Amino acid sequence: MRSALVERQEEVQQYRAIQSELATLQEVADQQDAARKYGYLALLSTAVGHQDGWRAVLAQAARDLRDAEQKEQAIRGSMAQLEITIATQSDVLTEVVQAERDAEASRLLFENFQNRLRETSLQVGLQRADSRVISRAFPPDRPALPHKSRILIIAVFFSGVIGAAIVIGLHLVRTRLYSADQIANLTHVPVIAALDQFSQDIRPEDAAALGPQTRDGEAMRNLRTSLLMTRGDKTAQVIVFTSAESGDGKSTLSAAIAHNIAQIGKSVLLIDGDIRRHYLSNPLANGNQHPGLAEVLLNQATLADAIRPGALGLVDVLPAGHYDGSAADLLDRGGLPEVLAEIRNHWDVIVIDTPPISVVPDARIIGKQADLLIMLAQWNTTRQSVFVDAIQQLEQGGRSPDGIVLTKVKSTGKPLYGTAKRSHDYYYRG
Repeated sequence: MRSALVERQEEVQQYRAIQSELATLQEVADQQDAARKYGYLALLSTAVGHQDGWRAVLAQAARDLRDAEQKEQAIRGSMAQLEITIATQSDVLTEVVQAERDAEASRLLFENFQNRLRETSLQVGLQRADSRVISRAFPPDRPALPHKSRILIIAVFFSGVIGAAIVIGLHLVRTRLYSADQIANLTHVPVIAALDQFSQDIRPEDAAALGPQTRDGEAMRNLRTSLLMTRGDKTAQVIVFTSAESGDGKSTLSAAIAHNIAQIGKSVLLIDGDIRRHYLSNPLANGNQHPGLAEVLLNQATLADAIRPGALGLVDVLPAGHYDGSAADLLDRGGLPEVLAEIRNHWDVIVIDTPPISVVPDARIIGKQADLLIMLAQWNTTRQSVFVDAIQQLEQGGRSPDGIVLTKVKSTGKPLYGTAKRSHDYYYRG
């Protein structure tokens, strides 16, 4: 609309300029040029005279000017109306936007009220009882659940089954020696004793501390009786102690048995046959500083020079001695039978402590000269496979063990004493 108004204004100004210019022209040529310039040449040409033509041109220019002014006024009126309309529409648009905002806020508020109403309805529905009592229930004389007797029977049954399965599984997977029956099933060698673990820390030099009224002392006496009665009427003179693995208590047991046999009036010689480790010689022969079995076998010392009289109370001790080479080679040289033959002429009982069979062959060599070969097995420690393999090695050498002693048995792993089911510890109290 504004562009149309501008065009009309330009047109009016143009007509006014034309009228002013035509009025000022006097000459015919100038007037014709002006008429041709502004489009009135045809009107000027049709006139009879020049003056009439020029008047007609001026009259037509005046009419065109009035028409242009009228159009300008019409356009101005239209513009004013449009401005009013635009202003009115702007206010209406503002009101519409505000109304839309109010409607959106009202909608959100309405939805919030609807949600709250729904939540309240659910809560009321939960609190309101949806059932009614048809008839009163009578209390039972005993509870319907749980069935205690049935549960107890099932529990006892399954506990028994599970317990039996566990016991059987433990027996199947146990790879350690833990009972005389187990050893009897593995070998044909009898178990002559099952010794409890000492009540105190006993070392070879403490063997004399096992008194007659103590549990440990009486256990040694029981073992002594078993050893002396093993061969029937003939008393074993050379008793060799060995084991499958180290740490089974050979040295301590050898010293304790030697001391115990000496208490019944027999002359006893304790020989340390472990030339490599000499566990007996260290505490009983001043750290193995004196000549011993090795020197005697090498003819570097006599028995009189090597034996330590009374080194363990009533027991004489032959230390292991020193030898830098292989102890098995030294024992295999052939002098051992002659040495033991000479010793038999002077002592009633000879007790020999030897190293483990599974480690070195010394015990198999010395065991051939024994009247009584005793294998030791530590309770719940010695491995079955190693123990059986050690016995097979002895048998391959032509000498089977005469008995097995299970050592370091805990009180829970051994049957109780007597029918009163009291441990034999109580027997020696007081």
